[in-house]
Amino acid sequence: MKLLQKITWKSLVVAVLVLGIFWGVALRLIHFGAVPIGTYWDETAIMIDANSVASTGLDMHGNTWLQAIFPSYGDYKLPVFIWFAAALKMVVASPLLATRLPALLVGLLTPILAGLIMMELTASWQIKSRQWFAASAVFVSALSFWGIHFSRVGFEGYLAQFLIGISVLCLLKAKRKPWLWLSAGLLGGVTIFTYYSARFVWPLLWLFFLLPVLRKWVVSIRQKKLRLSFGRLAWPALAAVIFVGALLLMSNSPYYQASQQFRLSSDSILNIAPFVERANQYQAMEGHTLLSKIVFHRNLLQARALLTNMTKNLSPQFLFFTGDSNLRHGTGFFGLFPMIFLPLLLIGLVSLYRHHRASGALLGLWWLLALVPASVPYDVPHALRSLNALIPISLVIAFGLATVIQMRKKWGRALVLSVFAVLFFELIAFSHYYFVEYPSLSAQAWQAGYHQLAELVWKNQSQLDTVWVNVNDGRAFLWFLADGPLTASEIQKLPWQDYQLTQIGNIHFEDFVYDPELFPTTPIAIAGKREQLVQNIALAKRTPTAVVPVLDQTGSEQFVVAFFNISQDQLQL
Repeated sequence: MKLLQKITWKSLVVAVLVLGIFWGVALRLIHFGAVPIGTYWDETAIMIDANSVASTGLDMHGNTWLQAIFPSYGDYKLPVFIWFAAALKMVVASPLLATRLPALLVGLLTPILAGLIMMELTASWQIKSRQWFAASAVFVSALSFWGIHFSRVGFEGYLAQFLIGISVLCLLKAKRKPWLWLSAGLLGGVTIFTYYSARFVWPLLWLFFLLPVLRKWVVSIRQKKLRLSFGRLAWPALAAVIFVGALLLMSNSPYYQASQQFRLSSDSILNIAPFVERANQYQAMEGHTLLSKIVFHRNLLQARALLTNMTKNLSPQFLFFTGDSNLRHGTGFFGLFPMIFLPLLLIGLVSLYRHHRASGALLGLWWLLALVPASVPYDVPHALRSLNALIPISLVIAFGLATVIQMRKKWGRALVLSVFAVLFFELIAFSHYYFVEYPSLSAQAWQAGYHQLAELVWKNQSQLDTVWVNVNDGRAFLWFLADGPLTASEIQKLPWQDYQLTQIGNIHFEDFVYDPELFPTTPIAIAGKREQLVQNIALAKRTPTAVVPVLDQTGSEQFVVAFFNISQDQLQL
C-alpha cells in the first residue's frame, strides 16, 4: 500500500509538471503573430532590414549585411537578430512571422536550457534528485510570464539572454571538457553583437569561472607542473581573446561612436552632473568638512542611485505582482512570474544558502550582473533590459520547488498541492487576460493601426496628388516601408537624411499647413488622430469629401484619413 501511495504521489507530481510545461508551450504558440497586435517601431525596423538583407544582401540603406552595427532608423541596431530574422525570411513568407520567430524558438528552447544548466549544477548528486531539479527548472521557466511574453515579440534582448545561458552551460561543462571554454568565448562574442548589455555581463561571468582555474593554476605552479599549469589557463585565455576581439571589431564600426552617443543621450545615472550638484549642496550644508566630502562624494551618490534602481528591479512587486508598467514589456497586471512562485523563490534562496552555496554564488552573481546595466537608466524597473536575469531567477525558484517536492513530510506534500492549485488558477487568469483583455489594452503601446493606415494610404496613393501623414511620430515612415509596394532595392534608393525619411514619393511625413488661402484644390489626403484632425480642418475652413476611420485588429479606431477633392466612390477601402 505504501509503495502504491509513493507511485501515485510521484505520478501526480510528474503529471502536473508535464501539464505545466505543455501549458507554457501552448501560451507561446496560440495566436502567435496576432497577439500582441501591431508591431513596435523596433520590430518594424528589424522587419525592413531583415527583408532587405534576405532579398538583396544589403540593409535598408544599401550597406552590406556583414556589418557590426546596422544604422536602422538612427537607433543603431546590433546585427545578430536581424541576420536570424533574414535567414527565416528566406523560408517564411510573412515578414512579421520571420521577425518574431527567433523569439519563439528562443522561448521554446530556454526552458530546456534551464533544465540542462540545472543538471550541471547538480552533477554530483544522485540521478533521481537531479531529474527532479531539472524537471522543476523546465517547469518554472516554461511558466514564466516574462518568458511567455517575450517569446511572442521580436526583441533582441531575449535572444541575448539565451546565448548567455548557453555560454554559462559551456563554462559549467568546461570543468570536465576544457575546450568548451572556446565555445563559451565564441558565444560571448556573438552575444556582444546581439544586445549591448552583454558587454558587461559576460566578462564578469567568465571571471567567476576563471577563479577556480586560477586556484588550480597556482597549485600546479607550486608543484612545478608547468605544462599542466599552462594548459589550465590556455582555454580561458583563448575565450577572453575571442571576446576582446569581438569588442574591438564592434568598436571599429563606423557607427560605433554614434551608437554610443545615442545610448548615452538617454537620461541615466551615467550623467554625472546632477550628482556633482547634489554633492556640493550636501557638503555645503555640512560645512565642507572632510567627513562630508567622503560621505557625500559624487561617486558615492551615483553608486547609491544605482543600488536604488537595482532594488526596484529586485522588487517582489515587480517580479510577482505587477511586472513592467510598459505594456510592450508585459501585461502591467501580472508579474514576471506567477505570484505563487514568490514563496518558492524564498525557499530556493534558503536552500542554496544552506546546502548549495557554490550554485547559489553563481546564480546570485548572474542575477545581479544582469541587473547592473538594466539599472543604469532611470526608467526602472524594466523587464526588457533585465532579461538576462530570467534564467538565474527561474533556477532559484526551481531549487525551491524541487526542495518542496522532495519533502517526505505530509505538510510538504500539502504545500506542493497548494502551490499547484493556486498556480492552476493563476494560469487560467493569465491566459484569459493575455488573449482577451491585453490586446486592446496594449494596442497603442504596440502602435496598432499603423499597418492598417499604411495599407489604406498605399491603396489610394496613385489617385492622390499628395498625402500628409500627421500622426506625431517621426518613425511613421517605417510602417509605410514595411507594408508598401516598394522593393528592397527601391527602399535603399530613397532620399534618406540621418537615417530618417520625411517623404516617400507623394507621401509626406511633415506637418500639413492648414492655411485656407493655400489649401490645395487637387485630390489630397491627411491622416492623423481624429481630435487633432477635426480641430485643424476647422481652422482651414474646409469640409472633407470623405472621412475613413482606420481600425486596428480589435476594431478600435486608431487614426482617421480625411480625403479632399475626391469622392468616396473613387477610393479603394
